[in-house]
This record gives sequence, C-alpha cells and structure tokens, in this order.
Amino acid sequence: MQINSELCHVDDEKIIVRITALENQIQLGSALGQGSNVHEAEESAIQQLLTRLKEYQKIQSSINSNEAEKSLSVQNSYTKEIEFRKSTKEDSKSIKSDNYLDIVDDKKVPNDWSEEISKIDIEIERLGWNKEDENEFMKITIGQSNRNRIKSYEDILFFIELLQKMKKGEDMKNININYLKEKLISESNDILRSLNWSNETAREYFVDKFKVNSRSELGIYELLKFVSMLGKELKS
Repeated sequence: MQINSELCHVDDEKIIVRITALENQIQLGSALGQGSNVHEAEESAIQQLLTRLKEYQKIQSSINSNEAEKSLSVQNSYTKEIEFRKSTKEDSKSIKSDNYLDIVDDKKVPNDWSEEISKIDIEIERLGWNKEDENEFMKITIGQSNRNRIKSYEDILFFIELLQKMKKGEDMKNININYLKEKLISESNDILRSLNWSNETAREYFVDKFKVNSRSELGIYELLKFVSMLGKELKS
C-alpha cells in the first residue's frame, strides 16, 4: 500500500496534512490530520485512515457469507471517504451567514481546522477551479496568497462563506472586489424585497447598523455581515 502526504495548511500553531492511501494506483481513502509539526499531523491522519480501512476490512469480512448484501456493504465501506465529503458539502451549504458570525462573535474557535480546510477543497472542486484560481480569490477576499498563510479563524470562515456564494463555472478572470460587492448588494436587495420593507425603513436600518449612507461605502466583509443581519430579520 502506498501512502501519500499533502500539506494543506501551515501557521505558527498548527500544521494540517492530508494522507491518501493507494494500492495498484487505486485510492483506498484519505484523512486529514493536525499537529504542531508535520510528523504529528501525519501520524494523526494515518491513524484515522487506518481506522477507516480496518472498519472496511471488518465489514468486507463479515459479508462474505452473505452474497446478497455484499455489493451494498462493500460500496458503503469503500466509499466512506466520498460519502463523508458529500455530507460535509451539504453541511457547508447549510452554514448561513448568521451562523458564521455567531461562531466568530462567541469566540468558539476550534483548535482543529481540518473540517474547514476540507470545506474549502469541496467548494473549489464544486466551482471547477484550480489552485491558481483559489489563490487569486484568496488574494482578492482576505489578502493572503495561499491557504497556508491564513492565521485567523474568522478569515477562513469568511473565505468559505464567499466561496459558497460563487456559482459553479464562474471564471476567476471576471471576479474582482467590485464584482463581489455587486453580488452581495444584489443578494441584500433580494432579501429586502422578501422583507417587504419600505425604502425608508430599509435605509434607517442600514444607517443605524453601519453609520454610513450607502452600501457602496462598505467593504466585502461589512456587506456579508449586512446580508447576514437581513437574513436574521427574515427568519425572525
């Protein structure tokens, strides 16, 4: 069995790696691990991966006596990693802006960012982007050249939130600060229409919260926050 290691994230406090197991060029599974150094992160990921593979072997062994169930059981165990990524993708879609802000405001910052790194991978795959596209989008949104330079949990959630708002197939060549601002302003307009507020009510709400007269004066983060706040109003 061949084991490959990929560095996913590095900062002053943590390192996250992805370990992938292959046999005869066929991927058996993968797992993320975190540690204070590369060795610890790899050991953590390897242990998780071995546990998954052992579970697979147990299931495969137990179903040998029941041919009728073999196909479904093997598929479920062999694609455990794929199913995990799909479920994570659904979870990522359910992370609304209000939840994102609540996590940051409450300072519920986890020590392990593996799940967040996985969500970035899922969104990049959904969009059909490559590593260069990801890095360019990161420069535009949070001012970092690549994911290894992300130091703030708030930044990584902000980045994921913006990725989730991008549509599949959007070309990075067309994306810039103004494009993102217009996208968020358009989303806020949609929510305001759903709220059925008058222009005066909407304006008073906006000025009271942000102390400026126009949404064009806000940055991307503030506009995302405005969309989040309107979403809360819509749910209340």
